[in-house]
Amino acid sequence: MTAAADRPRVCLLRASAGADDAYAQALEAVGYGVVQVPVLFFTVPQPNRLRSFLEVPDAFGGLICTSPRAVQAIAEATSEAMLPPWRIKRTYAVGPATAEALAALGLSSEKPLGGTAEALAEQIIQAPPTPLPLLFLCGNRRREVLPALLTAAGIAWQEQCVYETQVQTDVRLPAGTLPAWLVSFSPSGVAALQTLQAEAPHARIAAIGPTTAAAVENKGLAVSAVAETPSPTGLAAALQAADP
Repeated sequence: MTAAADRPRVCLLRASAGADDAYAQALEAVGYGVVQVPVLFFTVPQPNRLRSFLEVPDAFGGLICTSPRAVQAIAEATSEAMLPPWRIKRTYAVGPATAEALAALGLSSEKPLGGTAEALAEQIIQAPPTPLPLLFLCGNRRREVLPALLTAAGIAWQEQCVYETQVQTDVRLPAGTLPAWLVSFSPSGVAALQTLQAEAPHARIAAIGPTTAAAVENKGLAVSAVAETPSPTGLAAALQAADP
C-alpha cells in the first residue's frame, strides 16, 4: 500500500466539508491524498420568504433544486408537517448529490440525467408535470440556461434565491502542500482556482462537470480531467483515467 506521504495530493476547491466527506473518501480509496481548501462560503437571504412559498404547495406544480445548498435551505425553512404535500409533487434535481439531499428530506426526485442544466431542462420539457409553475430554488450566481430553456418551451416557473455564494478572497494552499491536482467544483470558485494555480503551476486542473470546465477554460486555464457525473465516484474515475 502506498504510504500516505507518497500519495499524489488532490486539492478540493469548494465550500468547507466535514471529515466524512464523500469526495475525500472516494479519492483516498483509490490512492490519492486529499486536502480541502475552502474557496466559497454561503449566506441565506430572506429565509422567511422561502417558507412563505413552501407554505402554499397548491400554488406550484413541482420543485426544482439545482444544488444541495438549495435543499439545505428547504430543511432550514420547513417543519416536518410542511413536507408531505411536496412529497407527492414532481421534484427535479440537477445531479446525484442534490437528489440524495432531497431524498434525506423524503422528497423523491426524478432520476438526474447528466448533471447539467441542459439535461435537466430536457427532462422537464419531455414530461411537464402540470400547467402550474415550478418553484425554482437557486443561488444568486445561477446561470440563465435552465430558465431560458424552460421559458422557450412554455414551462412556467417561479424563482426564489435561497442562498448567496461568496468567494473567499484570501485563499492559500496549506504550507508544504504540493498538489498533483486542483479540483474546481463550480464556476463561482474559478477566481480562487486562478490564485492557487499560480502557487502550484505544475498541478493539473480537474472540473466536476462540463459547465465548470468551460468556466475554467474561459479564464485561459487548461482542464486535464472532467468528471462524467458530478459525484465522488465520477471525480475519482476522471482522475484515474487522466493519470498515467
